[in-house]
Amino acid sequence: MTLEELVRIVDVREIGPHLFEGVSPAQARGRIFGGQSIAQALAAANHTVQDRAPHSLHLNFIIGGDDQKPVQYRVENLLDGRSFVMRRVDAFQDEKLIFTATVSFQAAETGFDHHRFAVVGPAFDTRGGREACRLPHL
Repeated sequence: MTLEELVRIVDVREIGPHLFEGVSPAQARGRIFGGQSIAQALAAANHTVQDRAPHSLHLNFIIGGDDQKPVQYRVENLLDGRSFVMRRVDAFQDEKLIFTATVSFQAAETGFDHHRFAVVGPAFDTRGGREACRLPHL
């Protein structure tokens, strides 16, 4: 699978205001793959947001989806704040709710840096190899 094919599979197309549609690959059979559903829900939410990066995503599957039918993603604005934006994405097939997600996006901001860098030690092969790393028997 090429990168272009992957992007096509996980992207959604806009079919109305805050309404998107996603499809499953033709070779799939049975249920919709959960990872693809998550990616499409995130893509639908992302289409309604500008200048924000995904911050968190929570998703609950309700019933299995049919991979032979398109999924409609309805996006609702829950919050449009200065730093954070939140969307709820409800996924439907045949007007039945199959899963719901909440997605939070955050603006890029500068702030305090609390990260400590790891101490760099000698290379593994200069410490006597694997035997030198073994713990003594008690």
